[in-house]
Amino acid sequence: FSLANEVMGYWYFGGLWCSLYLALDVLLCTASIGHLCAISLDRYWAVTRATRLNLRRSPGRVKGMIGAVWAAAALVALPPLLRAQPGGQECQLSQETWYVLASCAASFFAPCLVMVAVYCRIYHLTARRTAALLNVHSPCPASAAKKGPGVGMLGWRRRSQHQSMSLCRQRLVRARERRFTVVLAVVMGAFVLCWFPFFFTYSLGAVCGEGCRVSKPLFSFFFWIGYCNSSLNPLIYTLFNRDFRAAFRRLLAVPRRHCT
Repeated sequence: FSLANEVMGYWYFGGLWCSLYLALDVLLCTASIGHLCAISLDRYWAVTRATRLNLRRSPGRVKGMIGAVWAAAALVALPPLLRAQPGGQECQLSQETWYVLASCAASFFAPCLVMVAVYCRIYHLTARRTAALLNVHSPCPASAAKKGPGVGMLGWRRRSQHQSMSLCRQRLVRARERRFTVVLAVVMGAFVLCWFPFFFTYSLGAVCGEGCRVSKPLFSFFFWIGYCNSSLNPLIYTLFNRDFRAAFRRLLAVPRRHCT
């Protein structure tokens, strides 16, 4: 329906469906962002309270979090449904200042602040644990060289093996940290770059009036890249997260290949 409205240049489907369409649009986009925020909180609790979270994580608790996200999204989407739309050829989001600011705060700005704070905290905790792992060294046999050439050679070999294993461990830990940083950059970068232009221009236009509004083609472009983020999220999260891939395999009943 959004595509038909853009291509045709006017709203063809009547006032009643315009109200339903706007409510569904706000509901689904807000729920998409809300689930990203819930995922970030779940990851934060998994990092900071892993044992307690595993004991408390039940299907009912997870369903409760998902239900809370949908309930919050429904509250944001309720005003467009209650507001009667005229039967003209335009179907636009509400321009009332109170609703624009409240919906933008609830749909984007508040979840964005939570996600940025949570992922920064996760990154700092991960970096600290990585540094702790790199600083852990097993003691080297320092007195082996004093006990004869044979024992000294054996000690030298042990030290060489220990150094090789330590170097390999450091490379693995640093590679994991780099991969984790790339994942966070992709997830947060895609989210902010896709959604921020739309919510910023939408809220700015409501506050400043006609003088701050961007052109209609540019606003439509910002509107559609927000849709692109919601369509990219399943790809981003499944590409970079093993747990998501395993869950999708179970849901789609795809047999998992056994690795040796």
